[in-house]
Amino acid sequence: MNYTQTLEFLFQSLPVFETQGATAYKPGLERITAFCRHIGNPQRNFFTIHVAGTNGKGSVAHIIASVLQQAGYRTGLFTSPHLQDFRERIRVDGEMIPKQKVVNFVDKHHDKMVELELSFFEMTAAMAFDYFAQSDVEVAVIETGLGGRLDATNIIVPILSVITNIGLEHTSLLVLSLLQGQDLYGYQMITELERRSDHTFQMKEGTLYPVLKKLENGGYVTAYQAEANGRTRKYYRLTDRGRKELVREKAQWESYAHGVNSVLSFQPG
Repeated sequence: MNYTQTLEFLFQSLPVFETQGATAYKPGLERITAFCRHIGNPQRNFFTIHVAGTNGKGSVAHIIASVLQQAGYRTGLFTSPHLQDFRERIRVDGEMIPKQKVVNFVDKHHDKMVELELSFFEMTAAMAFDYFAQSDVEVAVIETGLGGRLDATNIIVPILSVITNIGLEHTSLLVLSLLQGQDLYGYQMITELERRSDHTFQMKEGTLYPVLKKLENGGYVTAYQAEANGRTRKYYRLTDRGRKELVREKAQWESYAHGVNSVLSFQPG
């Protein structure tokens, strides 16, 4: 295959989150673990820094890689998604992976990818690890993908985990979770969230309703009018798209929680 044909295989034959959404997400580390074992566990040949978060993790990953490079370290950088060229995802000292390296990797391991039913992201992460090992990288900066405890990048054992800001968007995770089992109106959500969290979360109406509006505009929830206790209330219902988004956000949140717990439990040698 040439480079164009290789990209066609990657984008058409493997599940891609950017085009298929949450249906492309394959939880579990079994496939990436088996595939990396097949190619010699290249991720063990260099130090890694793991970057996760809501917003800005890509920028933070680039900044860290730039600082390391300026300090004289041979530095790998793995980020997603790309803007124009697939190769933007995998860089060594700022230079994108050569096209022929992409072609050679897919040609060599095509059958194993198909056998293990790798996702696009799992394949890309493994390609990055392999290329970094071949390039004698000293430190690689790895950005999480979809996130979650079972994100493919969690196969690495980082020397440092970086968590960027966790923004308001995670409020939507709480709202979607509340609607998972039943339709609710706004005030019910506020009281139910406080009850389920043992009074840890006390959401204000000024926070809740902008989130509901955003979710409704995005097709994650639908709204309808119904009577409750003699008053007409606006109820919200989770859609199929909302259920898929809930799976995605749960996985992402687990990644943040795992990272925070790793930092808090770290014992200096």
